[in-house]
Amino acid sequence: MIEQNGFRIYDCEELSNDEYHGEEFADYISGSDIAKVLSKTPAHLEYGESKTTAAMEFGTAVHTAILEPLHFDNEYIRAISKDDYPNALSSDAAMKSWLKERGIAGYSSKKTDELVKMVHAADPGVQIWAEIKAAFDAEAKDRKQLPPADFDKIVYMRDTVRAYYPDVFRSFQPEVSIVGELYGYKVKVRVDILRLNASPATITDYKTCSDASSTKFGYHSFDLGYVEKMTLQAEVVKVAFGLNDVNVELLAQEKDVPYIPQSYYLTEDQLSYGFDRCLDALKLISVCRESGQFPAYGGGVLPLETPAWIDAKMEEESIGGIS
Repeated sequence: MIEQNGFRIYDCEELSNDEYHGEEFADYISGSDIAKVLSKTPAHLEYGESKTTAAMEFGTAVHTAILEPLHFDNEYIRAISKDDYPNALSSDAAMKSWLKERGIAGYSSKKTDELVKMVHAADPGVQIWAEIKAAFDAEAKDRKQLPPADFDKIVYMRDTVRAYYPDVFRSFQPEVSIVGELYGYKVKVRVDILRLNASPATITDYKTCSDASSTKFGYHSFDLGYVEKMTLQAEVVKVAFGLNDVNVELLAQEKDVPYIPQSYYLTEDQLSYGFDRCLDALKLISVCRESGQFPAYGGGVLPLETPAWIDAKMEEESIGGIS
């Protein structure tokens, strides 16, 4: 960890993702906090539940594989399945059937371990799924076992994005955490890809998505708060490292075959928009925390808002009248 310009800077070995999201830095505002307040309400930020979904776990595994390959090998392993061992006796019922076919009696009340001994006593070379799985679990230790299809997909995605954008993954620092005070607000960011040696320095956020096309991903980037999140990262990186300029990129990759990736940079206008929204959110969160009040949608009974396209249609029909 190094300290400079009022910020603490950690590499991925010094501060894990769990520690970054842990109690020590709980009162620091993150890009995700800003996105939630802007897309929802302060009440959602303060009182909402943080749920881990299967999609989120898959996204974490993909991030680790792409940004920290060595960590991926240490944290994950490709699980085995019974399909990999078609000749193995895969259950107690299968072992009992095998013993019965060979005229061996006394198996009906036996438990798994006893059945295994009986089978091996008759034929030491028989493969038994329970033994194969136990040996694999012992080798895997604490590593998370990913279903073979998911593991293979992650490796395919990693190889594809690195083949498309090799320069992004040359001389970069992954998962850099920066914690400190920005414009009077306590903030924290975790940068996926930091390239200080690029000219200018560049930060890249990796995102998985269903559609990486400019139109669809652009919509989601604004709708999900990516622009504001990346603006916060850019401002923190500039101040922490004493830089005048930082390139900001989003690297999107589709989650379906052929896993097409597409990189986008944020324009000056987009960053300016994100900066204003970011400051508004920082101020709002700070005011809410100081007051202990976290408003939602306003309360009471509000007029129902008409979508713009319906409003236009209503106006058109009003002008045209009824014939």
